[in-house]
Amino acid sequence: MASGDEFCAVCTEPLSWTGFGPCGHKEACSKCIARLRLIQRNNKCVYCQQESPKVFITRHMGDYTNRLNPTDFESLNGERNDLKLSYFPEMEAYFDDAKHYEEIRSLCGFTHPILQDRSLVFRSLNELRDHIEHTHHRSFCDLCLKDRQVFVSEQILYNPSELQTHEDRGDVTGPLANCNFKGHPRCQFCRIRFYDSNELFRHMETTHEHCFLCRRREPKKFVYYDDYDELHEHFCSAHHCCQFQSCIDQHFIVFETEHELRAHTVKDHADELPKLSGAQRRTMLTIPLDRGAYSGPGLTDADATGGRGRGPPRPGP
Repeated sequence: MASGDEFCAVCTEPLSWTGFGPCGHKEACSKCIARLRLIQRNNKCVYCQQESPKVFITRHMGDYTNRLNPTDFESLNGERNDLKLSYFPEMEAYFDDAKHYEEIRSLCGFTHPILQDRSLVFRSLNELRDHIEHTHHRSFCDLCLKDRQVFVSEQILYNPSELQTHEDRGDVTGPLANCNFKGHPRCQFCRIRFYDSNELFRHMETTHEHCFLCRRREPKKFVYYDDYDELHEHFCSAHHCCQFQSCIDQHFIVFETEHELRAHTVKDHADELPKLSGAQRRTMLTIPLDRGAYSGPGLTDADATGGRGRGPPRPGP
């Protein structure tokens, strides 16, 4: 049972078991400490953010919680420790309760509550997954296994129809439904799913193309093109592309206005143009001093997508 009305600062569940490093802050439960250290590779105290190379796990008893002094941590050295504590090397944790030590080790292993025979031991995730699929006809979501920051034993299992719903629209019940999970978004070009909109956004920004002119004009609008050929079609239909082959080969030589294109042409392609008179050059470089000359052509939603550009959900905060 938890002591008093104290709750874990991470999961907000009542504190029954806690852990702390040399700083002595005991605001997190042992399960969250294990999750942080083993899955997220974060060894910092959740309260003060001090790095904790070692942690001591004990029963939470409020002001009567068992304590270690900073000098005690210095003396801890794996299995050989003067305090006879149970040592969990993967998370650099020391337990004063052997039973809870075994509970945390089991939580972190290749196991799952669906298993009827608790004595089964699996040496890898693939062994566990194969057993569950063949014996219980349930499957993990591969994306959740890769990116959801929980233990394997906390991952959700699905039958085939449930898994499809999970990927398309999200879970109907359970912890993911409670946190407003809406499914794993899919890239409309590659047809590949990603864990969330942030992952999809990174994919779109690095694998596909967007128009830098449209993005500059509407920075909150995310429109993408499959490849540069598709983007170039948009450039030519919505903006002003340089048509000299050297610029076509270089890519991304495109301008917001015709006047900018003319200035570029005279500046960078003078040797490729018929010889111009001074008057002709001044005419090409002169930009009318009216507001419209600077505003560029009107851009509709159809222009922004180039007829084929597509955008994923906006990235999360």
